[in-house]
Amino acid sequence: MPARRPAGIRELEGDRKHRTKPEKARQQAEPTPTIGAPAVPEWLPEEAHEHWAYLVPLLADMRVLSVADGLALALLCNELVRYLEADKEVRENGTTQVCQSGYEQVTPAVTTRTGALKQVIGLLARFGLTPADRTRVAAIKGKDNKPNPLAEVLSATQRRRKR
Repeated sequence: MPARRPAGIRELEGDRKHRTKPEKARQQAEPTPTIGAPAVPEWLPEEAHEHWAYLVPLLADMRVLSVADGLALALLCNELVRYLEADKEVRENGTTQVCQSGYEQVTPAVTTRTGALKQVIGLLARFGLTPADRTRVAAIKGKDNKPNPLAEVLSATQRRRKR
């Protein structure tokens, strides 16, 4: 299977002739949430606020964050806390313990860490925060009242060419 092409290249190539009408209609009917940072949920643990403060500006700059993404982002922050706590416990106490019968077994912290890591990786992918998944996430189109310096330069260049 060929590698995915970035959205910018796909957009430059134009509309695909092989797309069916229902596919096009579905794409045009896609909901467009308001661009911006969601409010921090009240239930988010205090330890997760640090991750929230790091991720919100990062995702906003990537233009993949909307006000509708608060729950998913909160879950990511919460899982990051869970992973880091379990990882700390594994580093301090090791990966195995001796059970009553004398055999070694994996500690519960290892299982917790593994589960949390899977969740974190899945949620990171949803936001395009891994290199492979960045091509699968499209920036939100719409007005966010931020000037786009590249667009300003390009439009000025085009105006000069037209003269």
